[in-house]
Amino acid sequence: MTRELSCPSCGFPIPVRSAATLVVGCPQCGVPAYRTGVQLETLGEAAELAQIGTKLSIGARGKFGGTPFGVIGVAQFDHGRGLWNEWHLLFDDQTTAWLAEAQGEFHLSRDASPDGVPDPATLAPGRRLSIAGESFTVAECGKATVVAVRGEVNLALRPWDRFPYADLRGTGGTFASAAQHGPKRVLFVGATVPFASLNIDPTTVQAPPPRRVKGDRFACPVCGAAISMRDPGGACRVVCEACSSILKPDSERLVLLAKQRKLESMPRIALGSTATIGGSEVTVIAYLVRSVTVGGVRYPWSEYLLRLADGSYRWLVDSRGHWSITSSVNAADVSVVAWSGSSQRALDRGVRVWKGMRHRHFQSGVAVVEHVQGEVYWELKAGERVMTHDYIHVGGDGSVSMLSAEASDGEHVYSRVVYVDPDHVLMWFGNVRARTPIGVAPNQPNPRIQVERQLWAVFGVLAALMLVLALVLRGGEDRTLSQVGLLSGRAAVSDGFSVAEKSDVCVTLSLDTGGAWFSADGMLHESVTGLTVPFVVQANRWEGSGPNDGEGGGRAKARLTGVPPGLWTLRCATEAKNSDGTARGETPASLRVHTSRRDVPFPFGWLLLLLAVPLLGTLASKSFEHARWEDSDHPPGGG
Repeated sequence: MTRELSCPSCGFPIPVRSAATLVVGCPQCGVPAYRTGVQLETLGEAAELAQIGTKLSIGARGKFGGTPFGVIGVAQFDHGRGLWNEWHLLFDDQTTAWLAEAQGEFHLSRDASPDGVPDPATLAPGRRLSIAGESFTVAECGKATVVAVRGEVNLALRPWDRFPYADLRGTGGTFASAAQHGPKRVLFVGATVPFASLNIDPTTVQAPPPRRVKGDRFACPVCGAAISMRDPGGACRVVCEACSSILKPDSERLVLLAKQRKLESMPRIALGSTATIGGSEVTVIAYLVRSVTVGGVRYPWSEYLLRLADGSYRWLVDSRGHWSITSSVNAADVSVVAWSGSSQRALDRGVRVWKGMRHRHFQSGVAVVEHVQGEVYWELKAGERVMTHDYIHVGGDGSVSMLSAEASDGEHVYSRVVYVDPDHVLMWFGNVRARTPIGVAPNQPNPRIQVERQLWAVFGVLAALMLVLALVLRGGEDRTLSQVGLLSGRAAVSDGFSVAEKSDVCVTLSLDTGGAWFSADGMLHESVTGLTVPFVVQANRWEGSGPNDGEGGGRAKARLTGVPPGLWTLRCATEAKNSDGTARGETPASLRVHTSRRDVPFPFGWLLLLLAVPLLGTLASKSFEHARWEDSDHPPGGG
């Protein structure tokens, strides 16, 4: 039921739609008032509601989860790194919710205070805690200022009040926010939602409130140069491209905050350039030069702030001629495995597990903002510093996943950093100043791994083919044709045996008596044609040797190649001697006539020659990784 109350400042009738409303911002004079029963009491002076590229307005209608709702109020906050809006929603079932809108993201949450509220002043970025049975990670915390209130809200918000807050992220996009408003501690739990899921009726969205600055063309208060603002709704700081002065947008003018040294080199992409990336229109609105110093050596890189059409932001990074583009990652989806021990350094250098991939620590450092041009969405300060940590995972296909963490006193954020081919950047913007990439970037894919895998695959196929070919060339099975018992000094004749086709035939002599030498000198005789194939086979068996010991093992073989088909018999004379060469008495032995595989040696030489090729591929792949890690905090060899 809607009730009308009079504004205590100007008397304008104010409709109150929700029974839970505590504060109402007068739509006529803007003065916020606290609701006490059927009256309103002034909370303070009117504050301007800045335009920050919102898609909503008071009075907008939508539907979420099948339930219609209306936007009945908005509160605007500032945490020192930029402004954000939180919209108060009243559903048709008389329940309420808050919809936070910041940098193109929307977080819808409902009051969960009865489930226990953590003290936001005691929380720190990266801390994990359980809320209502779910695990959350503190992504951001600190103190925020109430900038303005319009419409109806169910919290006692007074303009310019500062309060502790903490934003938490859970897995699967869950979201929570804790705050301390005076004596009351509140907790809202919900999820990050796509704007489309709100089903906002565009005909109910009113014209935006006055901009932070009126107009988008100004004169620099220091040098008088013309400044065209590209993000007038969201810019917290503007930097003159002519004199590099850091300026603050303030109503109808720009106010000088600080000066910085003149930029030594020009951006490779001009500010104001536009492109289509991943189906989204982007505009380059700022250029930063940042650096870290390690061992007295400065390592600089450049960053370009891209503003998307939906009001969100992304960064395009240029480091030593290598390009990367970033996107935010939910900190709750990243697991931390300490490196060694439980110190903060051990945690920073530990493994980060994201989407099942283990990311090794690559490098850490204090990043310093050296120079800025254009417009940024936070309250930038000259020489701004933040702790950075990079982690990478190199996949088996050569792809690289990189996470970058930035930690400050009030915020711990993760970003995914994706390598971009320089040709793609040229295709996007068309006016990029050429620069040859230097070395290997931390997140640069390793193309040699794919080549290495292909070389090993080809080697495996060729080795298998060589093995099959060798087995085929060696012929068929080893089949016994005839067996003859022997006694030294006596001639021996075998039973007839047939050879079906031309093949190799072996005569194998086996000597079971130790300390003896044995010789069988004979031939194979074909009974039809009279063809003979002579052979001599000699074996010795010395004491202590086994039957398969080769020389001195009591076994020897004669190979008869190309024996034609026919009916054959074996005939031979035998002789035996002692180890000292003297004649020996009757000594038993045996002869076996059998078909034989051809002695085709396995091509080990060719195999080793082929092996050198994939080994060179592996060496090339390893050298690429060596170059990648050379400038990290963990160089090869531990140097």
